[in-house]
Amino acid sequence: LLQKSWGTAVRGSIIAAYSDMMPLKDPATGRTVHIAGVQGRIERGGKDKKYRRDTFFGWYAGGSYLIRESDRSYRLKEVNGRWAPGKPKLVAPRASVVSPFPDDAGGQVYFAGFDANFFPALDTAWVFRAPVETVLSAAP
Repeated sequence: LLQKSWGTAVRGSIIAAYSDMMPLKDPATGRTVHIAGVQGRIERGGKDKKYRRDTFFGWYAGGSYLIRESDRSYRLKEVNGRWAPGKPKLVAPRASVVSPFPDDAGGQVYFAGFDANFFPALDTAWVFRAPVETVLSAAP
């Protein structure tokens, strides 16, 4: 699934579901799905290697997450849409939560994360918010 979505081989580790898989009710179907952050290493090497620009030291930069459907199938999406040059390197969603804020009325999801994977990193943590419909949409 990762290789197909990212268009490249995963040549190293895959880390999924750092913490709980967040249950989320799909407003389109009424079914509960589960959301889990995932990251994959698409290039291997050390600190001194020159890596592809769509990676952070070989780890795919897109901030991907899995949606586990009620039929146990999976889909893959990215927090900030498909990664492209000029976008931040998110690497890994570490946490997700349905908004607790009354003004959001349960209709927004917050994602937060980053994983330096033991490589040097500074000022890389991030938080994104999106409507539930966007989080679950078919677009990457």
